[in-house]
Amino acid sequence: MSRRSALRLRSVPRIALAFALGPWAGLTAMTILEVLVPPSGGVGQENNVWEGLVIYIGLLGFGGAACLIVEFVIVTPLLLGFQRYRWRWLNGWTGAVIGFAIGFLPSLALAFLDATDATPVTPAVWLQRLESAGLFGSVGLVAAIVFRLIAVQTDAAASTNEPRAAAHGRESVPQ
Repeated sequence: MSRRSALRLRSVPRIALAFALGPWAGLTAMTILEVLVPPSGGVGQENNVWEGLVIYIGLLGFGGAACLIVEFVIVTPLLLGFQRYRWRWLNGWTGAVIGFAIGFLPSLALAFLDATDATPVTPAVWLQRLESAGLFGSVGLVAAIVFRLIAVQTDAAASTNEPRAAAHGRESVPQ
């Protein structure tokens, strides 16, 4: 049985497309979640459509740049390692967890390290900060799922557990 993953990366243009569409989809999902499920204390706020559009465009600009930095600093080395070693542990599920953690953990840490916030940490404050960090985690989660759908495919030879030579029509030579 093969110890390598049955997944493999697609072509470089597909990976580049996934690097662009993943953050866009994640930031759009975060915006939709923020509209559908307003943050704690935000119930009853009247939203201006144009103001929301300007905020969304700004979020795509700054959030997109932040996502691209994370992709190049964290995701690209993971992908290079995956392409070389075909780690079995790195699959769609672990990619989604890693994506969520990349958005959630720094956001949660910043929420609690904010020196200007002098509010006592009550359960309600915990919930509000967890909810806010969860929104940022959703960006990474959706981006990872979109990346998996666009840039990763199943390798037929690896998924059948046949030796690679036999899968390509050649005789397998025992070692």
